[in-house]
Amino acid sequence: MAFVDRFAKEQGIPHELYKAGQRDLITKILKSSQLMVAVNPDDFDQILGYMVFKTDAPRDIIQFHFLYVKGPYRYGGIATRLIDIMPSEMRKEHTYKNRFGHYFSRKYRSDYNPYSIWR
Repeated sequence: MAFVDRFAKEQGIPHELYKAGQRDLITKILKSSQLMVAVNPDDFDQILGYMVFKTDAPRDIIQFHFLYVKGPYRYGGIATRLIDIMPSEMRKEHTYKNRFGHYFSRKYRSDYNPYSIWR
């Protein structure tokens, strides 16, 4: 919650307004996207991480919206395995800009395109 409060405060957005806007945006993304979940192969109830993405076949693009790996499992290749399941020949876009987005841009030649959310 600290990140949300800090960002909203820095941008001059009232907390409740920011929270409602983010909820609506995430709902829109989830309604039109797919979810891939990484689980422990010995215990399918143990979630290690997930990826939310959308394929845009007519434009030959994969749009990555969210990628998350739980803290204890980070730096173990889980995110890489989730991404590498996707067709490598398709162009890649990501809709978020953070530390992972920067790494993703370099490693996978992904374009940052927050506007693809609205397609």
